[in-house]
Parts: sequence; structure tokens; C-alpha cells
Amino acid sequence: MNKESGCARVLRMLGDGEWHTSAELYRFTACIVHSRISDLRRHGHIIDKRHVGGRGAESIEYRLVSSDAAATVKTGGKR
Repeated sequence: MNKESGCARVLRMLGDGEWHTSAELYRFTACIVHSRISDLRRHGHIIDKRHVGGRGAESIEYRLVSSDAAATVKTGGKR
């Protein structure tokens, strides 16, 4: 079975270019979202963050602005 990494799941969700709350990303990916966002940024992906009011995971949104074609994300232990 090919297990998709948390980074790959977050990137897939953000791939539509729309804003997604931390809570939404967590429900889809079941991973620690801010850590995976940080990992993706280190790999060259440009991800915006904004505070939209409220509390907790519903108050922060992320969207993918640019994905470097050379950037790689680990999936199933492979790069």
C-alpha cells in the first residue's frame, strides 16, 4: 500500500489555489498542519497564511500561491 505523506496530502488539498482553514486541512490530512506547511515552504512552495478572526484552527487559513516545479515532497518514503 502506498502511504501518502502528510506533506503530500496538504499539498494536494492546497493545490486548488483556494483558502483552507487549519481545521479543514487537519480533517483532510490528519496531520499537524503548521508543521507540514513549514516543511512545504522549506521545499520551495510559496504558501500564504491569513488570520480570519475567530479562535483556534478556524481562525487561520492557508493557500498555495506557487509550487516550484523542482520542489519535491516525500510520498511513501520516496522522493
